[in-house]
Amino acid sequence: MILLFVLGSLFLGLGILAVKQPDLWIFKRTGREEITDSDIAFTKLRGLVCLIAGAIFIIAWLLRLIL
Repeated sequence: MILLFVLGSLFLGLGILAVKQPDLWIFKRTGREEITDSDIAFTKLRGLVCLIAGAIFIIAWLLRLIL
């Protein structure tokens, strides 16, 4: 039960990090030195998807807690 909350929090944190700072070393592709604008846009999009997934996990945890 608490796993949903922890997983949701991790997804939210990763999503916020990807949206705020998409040029971090965590999000760089291996084997490429430079980061292009399309890479940054794609990383921000993945961050948005992580934010949505984290919110869904936390809502599911809250629903299991209430019901």
